[in-house]
Amino acid sequence: MIPVSENLGPVDGYIVRESADVAKLPLSNLHTLALHIEGDEAAKAFSAKAATLPIDPSRLDVSFALSSSELERQLAGQGFVGPFYRVPSNASDAATELKEIFAAAKLHIDNGRKISIAMKAGLNLFQTIAKFRAARLLVQSVMDTKSKIAEPVFIHGEFVRAPDTSSLETYMLHATAALFGASLGGCDSFTIEPFAKDDGLAARMARNIQLVLRDEAGLWQVADPAYGAAEIEKLTRDYCEAVWPGFAPPQIAAPKSAPRPT
Repeated sequence: MIPVSENLGPVDGYIVRESADVAKLPLSNLHTLALHIEGDEAAKAFSAKAATLPIDPSRLDVSFALSSSELERQLAGQGFVGPFYRVPSNASDAATELKEIFAAAKLHIDNGRKISIAMKAGLNLFQTIAKFRAARLLVQSVMDTKSKIAEPVFIHGEFVRAPDTSSLETYMLHATAALFGASLGGCDSFTIEPFAKDDGLAARMARNIQLVLRDEAGLWQVADPAYGAAEIEKLTRDYCEAVWPGFAPPQIAAPKSAPRPT
């Protein structure tokens, strides 16, 4: 996914962060896009726009990051199916990130809320794969106990360049490694933040890295390609055990579809 404010031509998904950006969405093919609407104000603007269009909100691939349960009810009443809440983490290490995400996700799930998860993808390939696998196993295990939301958890991956990355070439290698690990770990969508803001070349580079790995490398044609790899399985179990002592992970569930470069 890319921010809708970046005018890069056809892509598979957009992130809408400001209410004013709703007007920039390509309305003619809205039903073919993956959309993520961040914040209540942007969600209200998108809801109002959708109400004027001859579309069925339940058929749109759109997720929200809301803070208002009242707005959730309004969107659900309009026909949107969510998820309506996104669970992020700003932790610097994988174990802490998983603990924060699991605790927040469980609270939302216990209250019957549909959620998605946003996780950082790093340069350590095995660690990234195992972290994404563990997140799906942990959160899915809780979701499966709630009949109202018995569906695959949606996991979004993100890559943000390190402040000390000074060259575009190094950034490309880092972004590729992060996306490679997250995709093999089972993410459903991914965002690469451009090397520099307000830079058309950097924005196109971020998009094209995602397109090449999806369309030419075909990383998502095999469900859970890391299954059975001893080191990754051990890391996955270790992460699960750190978050949920005594948890015995079954075989990981496959993501719903190939991740979209957004």
